[in-house]
Amino acid sequence: KGLIDADGHDLLHNSLVLIGSEIADGNRHNHDDLPLMVAARLGGLVTPDQHVRYTGSGKDYTTWKTYGDFYINLLKLYDVNVTTFGDDGKEALAWNA
Repeated sequence: KGLIDADGHDLLHNSLVLIGSEIADGNRHNHDDLPLMVAARLGGLVTPDQHVRYTGSGKDYTTWKTYGDFYINLLKLYDVNVTTFGDDGKEALAWNA
């Protein structure tokens, strides 16, 4: 917090920290409802202090949001425009309100 970057903001303001897990429930080793935590502001591109949860409807997995969808959004923050990511990323998420 005390380190000042070249633009006058603290280093945390200009950073992005991503913490995640490949397994949601270690007992069952399932990949449903995977948690991710994004911290910092990436120069003001990310709005802090919010909790966002994405759900689908039942067993129709085409309605569920995926890690791939999240990474499409993350890449857009770095001006990398892709329309897919991996096997399941098909659309960007609306999470930076």
